[in-house]
Amino acid sequence: MLKVAFRVDASIAIGAGHVMRCLTLARALRNGAYCEFIVSHSGAALSSKIKASGYDVHVIADIDNDPAQHAANTLAVMSPETDLIIIDHYSLDAHYETRLYKKVSGVMVIDDLANRKHHCDLLLDGNLLPNSTSRYESLVPKDCITLLGPQYTLLREEFYAASPKRTQKHIPNIALETNEKEKRKRILVCFGGTDPENVTDKTLSAISKLDASLFDVDVVIGSQHVDYAQIVTKVAQFPTMTLHVDTTQMAVLMQHATIMIGAGGSMHWERCVSALPSIVITLAANQVATTQYLSELGACNWLGESDTVTQDAIAHSAFALLNDATARQHMSQIASKLVPIDGGAVAVVDVIVAQMNKIKGNTVLNRKILREEG
Repeated sequence: MLKVAFRVDASIAIGAGHVMRCLTLARALRNGAYCEFIVSHSGAALSSKIKASGYDVHVIADIDNDPAQHAANTLAVMSPETDLIIIDHYSLDAHYETRLYKKVSGVMVIDDLANRKHHCDLLLDGNLLPNSTSRYESLVPKDCITLLGPQYTLLREEFYAASPKRTQKHIPNIALETNEKEKRKRILVCFGGTDPENVTDKTLSAISKLDASLFDVDVVIGSQHVDYAQIVTKVAQFPTMTLHVDTTQMAVLMQHATIMIGAGGSMHWERCVSALPSIVITLAANQVATTQYLSELGACNWLGESDTVTQDAIAHSAFALLNDATARQHMSQIASKLVPIDGGAVAVVDVIVAQMNKIKGNTVLNRKILREEG
């Protein structure tokens, strides 16, 4: 059985996305691999969720400026004869990764910044940018296999189930408008599990300026939300709003939504595979480039960064998109073409298994020597 270790953190500052996509990959590997997670002390916010998913969790000291020591700490808790370590962390790079080859056969990196060198056999970046296919050329070894683009994005299995919106994308506009008059519109609001800037509250305040009797609102937050009590109180004030905490039904909520207001990052691809028209407010600098590009393609409407977007801008955009069936259909069609239903974690697992079979079929010792000398 393949033995896999994930090195990943989650916190209010880091967010939950890294752990969530690693859990998705771990589930896809589950039938043919033993998986465990290694987190730092300050990045252990989702340890209970990882354990509840059935995986062992090892907590190590926080990252400092000594990659050798951090690698030693990682190796000290890793299961013996681990075959592959998967690293999803913006603060770790080739200096850390190189040292792991002393104890593992393969190293895989999940990244989306393309701002540092990596020493790995596999690299996954599910984002879409004009230079997606070339942005890692000088940052990884020549023999590294790169999995680039939304076809490899790590979404949970339920997102790839057939969505009603995908089957409706060729319905003429007139028919679509007629159907929508028969059902009540729904807005889905989600800015991730922690939402460090509390953009959820700003968005709910904006929505409250509209005629709430005309639509329902689903609000999704995590139990680690930066201002959990405030959101609970605000949602309770509006009978048409429903709060979902740590939901496992995000795919269902997206399929039933008319539009979504949310963040960038991995939620882009959840919305695209669900063919969901969306208004996006970016929460971090690393979300901007992809969001801007998707907005230019017409797959979403990017309002700007969280610290500059106003309540009035959110309210105006939500009102406009809710009341323009043609714009929604156009956005839905473009978005749905970006993420194929037959991709995702299953496609990534196929590559991982093939690569590990290739590595373990070779002389692993010679491979390690080449890595260390290179």
